[in-house]
Parts: sequence; structure tokens; C-alpha cells
Amino acid sequence: MVALSGAHTIGQAQCFLFRDRIYSNGSDIDAGFASTRRRGCPVNDGNGNLAPLDLVTPNSFDYNYFKNLIQKKGLLESDQVLYSGGSTDSIVTEYSNNPSKFKSEFAEAMVKMSEIRPLTGQEGVIRRILVLFPKLPGVVESSQIPQTDDSGLGIGIGTVAEE
Repeated sequence: MVALSGAHTIGQAQCFLFRDRIYSNGSDIDAGFASTRRRGCPVNDGNGNLAPLDLVTPNSFDYNYFKNLIQKKGLLESDQVLYSGGSTDSIVTEYSNNPSKFKSEFAEAMVKMSEIRPLTGQEGVIRRILVLFPKLPGVVESSQIPQTDDSGLGIGIGTVAEE
């Protein structure tokens, strides 16, 4: 999973996905990085504003994503948790020092993921959609929706095509 997360070395995220993180004043985020990100993501506006996942080399597939995590500059909380005193810290450190190992293991993980057979018919599960977010600025072909399990508790953000 750590290798696959390295795909976040390229791409962007919408403000509403990282707003809580940059305004939390937590100890798991670099204060200067948070301040820089706040300029493009106001506290009460700009849900669709975009920020690069990798501030250093946003258009290059490289290992700077992992260096950012070590410096507490992961834009998404789900990224920063990979380097937060847990069992994946050593992998993040290894990838930040060894780009060829990262690229090799990323490629291997992508191949494995491509071989996963999706569940269909009676084997699959379709989650019920209980609440829709309002259409977000900058979202052209899809809407972000919270997905829930049978208990009604949120289990993540999913994407569905607009009708």
C-alpha cells in the first residue's frame, strides 16, 4: 500500500479534502506548509480549489512525495499517516532514499492490483447512497458522495457519474 500511495507524487486534491488538516494546527503538519496551503484554501470557501499533492515536483513521477511525508508536508491526512511513528515509517524512509526501489515496487504493486478480479453479480456489494453533497465547483463529470455501510456510518467518499 505504501508503494501505491506513491502515485500521489503527481496529481491534485480539492480543498474540501484537506481543509481540516491545514487548519487543525496539529503536530503532524509543518506549520509553513499549512500556511502556504491555506492561501489557496479559505476556511469557508473554495471547496473545488486545487492544490498539488506534491508541492516540490507536482508533475514528475519521483520520490519527493516520500521526502515530503518525512518533513510533515503530506497534503492529505491519509498520506501523512504513512509517516507518523508507525510500522510504515521505515518503508517511507527507504523509498525517500532509494528511488529505484520505490519505482520497482510501485510497478510490481500496480501489476498485482491489475490482476484483482472485481466482484460482480451476487458476489459483489452495492453500497446505498444516503446523502449527496452539493455539486462542487470544478467538478465536471462527477459528484463526491459520502458512502455508508448498513449501520449508517460513513465509510469514505465515493464518486458516481452525474445523471
